[in-house]
Amino acid sequence: MAKTYDVVVIGGGPAGYVAAIRCAQLGLETACVEKWINFKDEPALGGTCLNVGCIPSKTLLESSEHYHQLKEGIDSHGIHVEGVTLDELLKQADYITVHMPLTDATKDMIDEAAVEFGEKGVRIFNCARGGIIKETALVEALKSGKVAAAGLDVFEEEPLPADHPFRGIPNLVLTPHLGASTKEAQAGVATDV
Repeated sequence: MAKTYDVVVIGGGPAGYVAAIRCAQLGLETACVEKWINFKDEPALGGTCLNVGCIPSKTLLESSEHYHQLKEGIDSHGIHVEGVTLDELLKQADYITVHMPLTDATKDMIDEAAVEFGEKGVRIFNCARGGIIKETALVEALKSGKVAAAGLDVFEEEPLPADHPFRGIPNLVLTPHLGASTKEAQAGVATDV
């Protein structure tokens, strides 16, 4: 199947919206997937954490303020909002970025079965919540080359234990989840409350 999108953003809340806008501004064919069907054929709603502790930057604060006004006209920004199955989503993207809360419906959303549906060489990023991507599945997919690379700043257990299998995988970038610790984010939180 030919690629339909350069980037698929899972979760159309404020953080996903900002990610999709940035990708589209870079000229990447971008889909922002707000609703998806999980492997149990149940509809599930994407989105992102809206509480103040999850706001990583002033940009996100400003975008969140306008998010609901722009949601219906998002196509004008070069972004397509679609409902697709996770299988279709994984087959259509070179890059996947996850921006949604961890819920019963999103727990292990990207697991061994999901990785198998995907295109070989996909790159996956999770800056939302640990547990959305099943860690053991990601380790194996990275080692086998099914997933070419990944970037994470969230983990099922934080801080990440020193002996975690993620450590030492050369095609995996690990960073702490500290976006809300910038001066701009703290100032934005103070004025938003």
